[in-house]
Amino acid sequence: MAKELKYEDAYLNFLPNGVRMQVLTELGPSVHFPKTVSDYFLEEEKAPIAEEIKRLQDEILFYLENKWKSSQRIKELPVFFHLTVKTIQQRAEEEDVTEEEKLMAQTINRKMQKILEDAFPRKVYGGLVEDCVYAHNLDI
Repeated sequence: MAKELKYEDAYLNFLPNGVRMQVLTELGPSVHFPKTVSDYFLEEEKAPIAEEIKRLQDEILFYLENKWKSSQRIKELPVFFHLTVKTIQQRAEEEDVTEEEKLMAQTINRKMQKILEDAFPRKVYGGLVEDCVYAHNLDI
């Protein structure tokens, strides 16, 4: 609509560059800063499946550690876990990946359950991941 009216907002035009300048000022240049393509959309970087699984596991552990500190209980996994697992599994089926990566993608849930049981002994029950997957599959 703004293009139809030929309206330009100086603040909105400055915002993407301003955010980038602030991050670079605070953190310095980094290869991990997301790259943008036209219209300031982020350029998608596809990491290897093994790396994405490791990152997911680290994020879930970080999330649950903070959840435990704040509420002293772990009842379920966040929805982003299930969405990310589905995305990784779909990618493993569609892309040309090794058999090892396909196996890793198929066994994310079992591996995550083991990691959680090791990280939170006696705080995570044995079927947490499977129960959450079943519950969220009904919602998704």
